[in-house]
Amino acid sequence: MAERQTEASVNRKGLNMKKNKEESGRIRLLVRAKAKQCYLNAFRVIQSIPEYADADYVEGIVVIGGVLPIEHGWVERNGEIIDPTMPDDDLAYFAGLRFNGECGLSKALQIPKPDYCEDLPIFYRFGWGGIESLEFRTACVAAYRHAGNDFLAFRYETWRAMETLDSGILPTNHSDWPEPLCERNAEHRQYVTRTGRCDNQTTS
Repeated sequence: MAERQTEASVNRKGLNMKKNKEESGRIRLLVRAKAKQCYLNAFRVIQSIPEYADADYVEGIVVIGGVLPIEHGWVERNGEIIDPTMPDDDLAYFAGLRFNGECGLSKALQIPKPDYCEDLPIFYRFGWGGIESLEFRTACVAAYRHAGNDFLAFRYETWRAMETLDSGILPTNHSDWPEPLCERNAEHRQYVTRTGRCDNQTTS
């Protein structure tokens, strides 16, 4: 399965942005944000508030309480995170897909999607859990590491190799394996090669 990427999602800016809680609360009221509708809330910010017409619509992962990663959508503007859905919560944000303004969102919505999916979230257009997007997958890895779940971080890092194992076809050339599996998990790679299993988790 080929890895997919969009021009709008390549920019990895904003990794150290902080949330403006006061502005997030103000925007929450303006768009009448609803609980558990984070993507639609963020979409409405871009579409309906003039000063946010050129802001970034973002889909990624947030970590709640330092331990619970969840998929989430928010807005970034002027170097700040604006979260109309969870304005007061202390969260760790890991941006995956980022689309700039109304134009970026318009292009994103033109990306083909499965028939069973709604327009939002956009990451559904990139395979199960957005795994075919390098940027979204990178956000997942970082979020799970932040939450202390190295096993799921490892699974996201090595998804192509694991997918190959599931298909019953194991690459004989280890240079074809993803870099984290080749360089940082040599012992695990030897185990997988020898047994065809991936349950022997090792640490680097």
